[in-house]
Amino acid sequence: MTSNNENSASLDDISVEGVRVQAMFKAEAVRRNAGIQGWIKPGPANLSEVGVTSDIRTTAAEVTINSEAAASALAYSGTGTQSDPYIIRDKDITFASGKPGFVLNDPSATYHVRFYNVLASGSSNGSSIINLVGFGTPVVFERCKFQGADGAADELLAYLTSGSLEMYGCEIAGVSNYCFFGAGTAGKNVKLTDCIVSGIAKSSSTNGVFYAYGAGEFKVEVDRCAFTSSHFHWHVGNGWTIEYGVVRDTLISGCAVGIGDLNYMKPGGNIYSQLPNMIKNSHFKNVRFTYTPGVTQTAVYGNGADKCIFEHCAFEGNVADRRLFEWRRTTDVTVLQCFFQKTEGSESAGNEVCEFWETSGLTIKECWVDGAPEDCYELVTSYGNNKFIDNVGDNVTGQLVDIFGVGSYDVEIDGVYGDCGDSAVLITDVDYVRVKNVFVEQTGDWSLGSVVLERRNAAPGVSPKGCVIMGFLSLPSVSSQGQPFAVDTTQAVEPGGIGENFAAWWQDGELKFYGSQAPSGMTLK
Repeated sequence: MTSNNENSASLDDISVEGVRVQAMFKAEAVRRNAGIQGWIKPGPANLSEVGVTSDIRTTAAEVTINSEAAASALAYSGTGTQSDPYIIRDKDITFASGKPGFVLNDPSATYHVRFYNVLASGSSNGSSIINLVGFGTPVVFERCKFQGADGAADELLAYLTSGSLEMYGCEIAGVSNYCFFGAGTAGKNVKLTDCIVSGIAKSSSTNGVFYAYGAGEFKVEVDRCAFTSSHFHWHVGNGWTIEYGVVRDTLISGCAVGIGDLNYMKPGGNIYSQLPNMIKNSHFKNVRFTYTPGVTQTAVYGNGADKCIFEHCAFEGNVADRRLFEWRRTTDVTVLQCFFQKTEGSESAGNEVCEFWETSGLTIKECWVDGAPEDCYELVTSYGNNKFIDNVGDNVTGQLVDIFGVGSYDVEIDGVYGDCGDSAVLITDVDYVRVKNVFVEQTGDWSLGSVVLERRNAAPGVSPKGCVIMGFLSLPSVSSQGQPFAVDTTQAVEPGGIGENFAAWWQDGELKFYGSQAPSGMTLK
C-alpha cells in the first residue's frame, strides 16, 4: 500500500507537470499570434494606373492656387464644397531647378481642392515639388505620381508650413532628400492611404521620408502603404515632435532607420537636461519592417517617445553591431504581440534585439524573438513600472531578459519561454524586480543559473535588493549549471554579497527558498 506522503508527492509531480504543459501551450500561442497578420495589403490596388495621364490636356511648369478663383479656373469639375470639391485632373506637371510643381497658399480657404491623375516629374535641384505654405482645408491628391531624379538632385516632395495634405493611391519615386518636411510652429497634418514611396536617396544623415523641423505640431496617418525607398531614415525628428496617430497595414523596407533618428539630443542640447518628445501619441499596427542588404541598419532608433504602441508588428534582420529596436528616455511605450528576428551580429554589445535605456512605463507583452545573436530584451536604467509579460525567445545566444544599471528599480517579469545560451533572466544591480513563471531551456554552459541576481557595479550588500523571484522556474535538467536560481558576484568590482532578496522555486519535488525565512503560508501541506 502506498503511503499518504507518497501519494501527495505523486500528485505534486502531476500538478507541476500540468503547469508546464499549460506553459508550453501558452508559449506556442504567443508564437502564432506575434507579428503581422494576414490582412496586410500595402500599396495602391493597381500600380499600372498610378500617375497615368492618358488624357493630358494641360502641360505646365507650376500650378498655383492662392484663391478660389484660381482653383475654379483650373478645375475640370466641382463646386468647391467638401462633398463636391474642385477636381483638377489629367495634368502633366514639369518642375525644374528652383521651381515647385505646386504652390498652395491660401490659409483662409474654405473651398476644397482635389488633384486627380496628375503626373509631376523633373529635377527640382533644391526646391519642393509641393509647396504647402498653408491652406484652410485639406489638399487631396488621388492616383497621382511624383517622379524625382533618383538621387541626382535634391528634391523635396512636400514642404508643409501649415495645413493638411492627403494622398490616396499615389506613388512617390526618386525623391532624393525629404518626402514630407514639416516646418514652423503651426499645425501640420499628413494622411497617406494606399501609397508607395520608392527610389534612391542621397546618402545623407538628414534625409528622411518624414522630417519634423521646428517645435510645431506634426501629425501623420498612414494606412496600407509601402515604403521601399532607401532614404537614410523613414523618420528624422531631430528631437522635435511627430505624432503618428496610426500607421497600419504598412511595409517599411529599405530605409536605413525605420523610426527615429541617430541624434540622441535636440540640436545644441545635453541628454541629461532634455525633455525629449520625438514621437508621441502614436500607434503602429500590423507594420512590417524588413531588412535590405547594404541599406538597413535598424528598425526603431532614437531618443524620446511617449505614449506609443507597437502592435502586431514584425522587425526582421539588420546589420551587425546594431540593434533592431533601441530607444532612450521613453515613457509609456507598449510593444504587443510583435515578432523580431535578428540575423546579423555576434554575442557582443550592440547586437541585442530590443534595448531600452532610461525608461519608465515600458510594457513588452506576448512578443516572439526567433533568432538573436546576443541578448533578446534588454533594459538599461529602469525608472519604474516596466513590464515583460509572456514573451518567447527561440535560438537566443545570450539572455532572454537582461535588466541592469545601478540605481534602476521596479521591473516585473511574468512569463518567459523558449531557449537561450545564457541566463533566462539576469538582474544586475537593479532593485525591486519581480520574477515568476520562467520556462526556458539553457543551451550554454557558462551561466550560474536560469534566474540570476548579479552584483557587478553596485556597492557590496546593497543592490540588487528587494527582489522577489517566485513561482515556477526552469527545471535543473534544462538549466546549464543545474540551478533554477543563483546569485553571482564573480564580476563585482569589490568583494561582498548582495542586498536582501527573496526567492522560492520548485526543485527536486520540493519548494526551495532563498533569503529570509519563508512565511508559513509557503510551506507545502
